[in-house]
Amino acid sequence: MDGFNKLQELGSKAITAATHIPIAHVESILNKEFDTFQKPQFFGFLSILEREYKIDLSALKQEYLFSRAEEEIPQETSSDITETS
Repeated sequence: MDGFNKLQELGSKAITAATHIPIAHVESILNKEFDTFQKPQFFGFLSILEREYKIDLSALKQEYLFSRAEEEIPQETSSDITETS
């Protein structure tokens, strides 16, 4: 995740100054707080970052999608699981 490391090195203040993305959103991205974003908003911010810094954030996009998919999977309880014999 080379591009993500570059963002972390730059820090939220420098990123906000260059991209005009609000600092709270930049910090959420750097802290991987995915639940604070809707998909279009998150992908939009990442597109801006990729264009501005000429980096690839596809791994971070995949991590976001995986995180969201896990949240949508209903948690099974022991009563939901049936044994097949």
